[in-house]
Amino acid sequence: NKNLIEVKNLTFKRGERVISKPEFESPTGQDYGYYGPSGIGKTTLLKLIGGQLYPEQGEILFDGQDICR
Repeated sequence: NKNLIEVKNLTFKRGERVISKPEFESPTGQDYGYYGPSGIGKTTLLKLIGGQLYPEQGEILFDGQDICR
């Protein structure tokens, strides 16, 4: 099964705050939920995947293409 979204060794910094997501995959054709308490980076992760923000390091692949480059 091919993954629509893959996050690999992602690090994003905002001031002193660091958001890190080592691995994340979302298979094509599957629904995926991401939940947790306020302030853990849910919206930031979506903005990174959507290309509104850029990570300090790591890769975000959308349909096999690195959207950070």
